[in-house]
Amino acid sequence: MSKQMLSYCGIDCSVCPAFIATKAEDIDKLTTLAGEWFEGSKDYSIVVCDGCQSDRLMNWCMECPTRVCAVERKLENCAVCGDYGCDKLLKVFEMSPDAKTNLDRMRSSL
Repeated sequence: MSKQMLSYCGIDCSVCPAFIATKAEDIDKLTTLAGEWFEGSKDYSIVVCDGCQSDRLMNWCMECPTRVCAVERKLENCAVCGDYGCDKLLKVFEMSPDAKTNLDRMRSSL
């Protein structure tokens, strides 16, 4: 089992297929993901990602509203935000209940 690596919103980057394929330098898998996630694209570079808090992000992560907000506020993650539970974050929690569990756990230790 890999070590958990949380994004700003609490999603575990270490289980993301793009992150895993990037770390494995698996160009075939990255190309497949690009095609699945970006309308048949063959450009694997658009899904290369070292995790939400890295400098090398897949295309969508660069525009993610939750990530953009956390970066602008210079937050370690959303668990430390005074607006915790905002609309941006609630949308993430709908898609990934584990993200809420992860951030709630972090908030309880603050």
